Amino acid sequence: MPVRYLNVGDMFIEATPAFSLSKDIELLTSWGQDGIHLKNMYLLFDSQDRPINAANEYLIHCKAVEKHQDLSCIAKALTLFFSFLEREQLSWSDMPRASHMRPLYRFRDYLQAQHDEVDPQSGKRRLASSTAKSYRGAVVGMYVYWMGYGDVFQRPPCQFSEINIADERMLGHINRYIKVQTTDLKITARDKVKQSRLPNHLRPLLKEQRPELQSLLGVLKEGRSYTKINDKYIPKTIAPEIRIAIYLALYTGMRRMEVLTFSSTLIQPTPVDENTITVMIGPGNHCHTKRGESGEIKIPVWLMRQLYAYKQSARYRKRLSKYLQLTPDSLARQYPPLLLNNRGEPYNENSLNARWGEIRNAVRIDFKMPTFSHKFHNLRSTYATYLTIALMQLTYPGSHPRNPGEPVMTRDQVESEVQARLRHSSPQTTSLYVKFWEDNYLARQSDRIHQEGLDRIYGDDNTIGVWSNLHPPHRG
Repeated sequence: MPVRYLNVGDMFIEATPAFSLSKDIELLTSWGQDGIHLKNMYLLFDSQDRPINAANEYLIHCKAVEKHQDLSCIAKALTLFFSFLEREQLSWSDMPRASHMRPLYRFRDYLQAQHDEVDPQSGKRRLASSTAKSYRGAVVGMYVYWMGYGDVFQRPPCQFSEINIADERMLGHINRYIKVQTTDLKITARDKVKQSRLPNHLRPLLKEQRPELQSLLGVLKEGRSYTKINDKYIPKTIAPEIRIAIYLALYTGMRRMEVLTFSSTLIQPTPVDENTITVMIGPGNHCHTKRGESGEIKIPVWLMRQLYAYKQSARYRKRLSKYLQLTPDSLARQYPPLLLNNRGEPYNENSLNARWGEIRNAVRIDFKMPTFSHKFHNLRSTYATYLTIALMQLTYPGSHPRNPGEPVMTRDQVESEVQARLRHSSPQTTSLYVKFWEDNYLARQSDRIHQEGLDRIYGDDNTIGVWSNLHPPHRG
């Protein structure tokens, strides 16, 4: 059995023990209800099915102290690290005199080798540089945690230093620079893209160069996906919950975990005179946002009506009843997820990824697009890209007295609006979408789409619900 991580659900720590004797004079132990409730916990086990305490103590710290909403990425990184240690017969806490023989340096070399290896058929690297650096960061975090306990290691696991970097956050002009801690565990990235291009994880579904977006919407309309069993593709029906998940990501820009924890209590009847509905999401309504921050999303009215119809359906009511029976947590009961499986359990990331893979198969098979390789996160990138395009191409009417035919918004204003809609902490990511527009649309003047909002980009039947909010006031 390999090293593995398990989702153990909810657990309590630091509860008060109570001891008693049974009738047979055996010592009995029970626990009080005064402990810390940790939700959605992950724990690691070695190849002998023994808990890996070094990793598990750190995971508990991340959940209880640092308030991480989702530990799956950290757990995956630590699993890879301890699998590597077992394979190389290394101890995580032994620090030889030669620094290159210490566990972190050995693991860094392993990650670099994985990144350097290229599949001759697909041309893809075995491990992306961003993934390698993410794994390295998670493991370094565990060592930093244990170093806080004092002299745990005979020698430093690696060398730490502080550097100043430019503060590109919203209020970065105040301090200009911030201090960050770095290490000498350098990983050389060989898959960097030019700054003017979108990285792979920000790649949108195309509409003009290739009909990727139209094909995805066509699959959702037909309602058929394909699962692979014994090298054969078997058709299956797309569940309403999966269709809803895709629409939420595609038309609101929500992240995957935000979609999965989006509460049905946020769905209300729609006003007649509105085109979009503004909804606040965050820890207050049990939505697992990035960094635990609250923020606004805008939901098109047509989509809100579909969500409301599903919320009122017998299918959802039955699943909700099961969920309430299974869930003791008061906040979770107050804000139940919209997306529940037939057992009344919230959909998880692995399940959503699997269903997305089946829909991807349908795009490849039914719409003859064998190279369609988009991930679910690219739906958010698609929203961001076409929102940017709509804003950049928004112009005053020719009859405007002051600015006929001129752009309504400057580049900085567009970046600010997209940053607010996407809830980016840094404008650097947002600026990539503007550069994508410049590279792929400005340079192709003959193909420019004049004053078409996201409703036209996504299709005539479904409006993304932002266009009416963008029309400039007519100034006399």
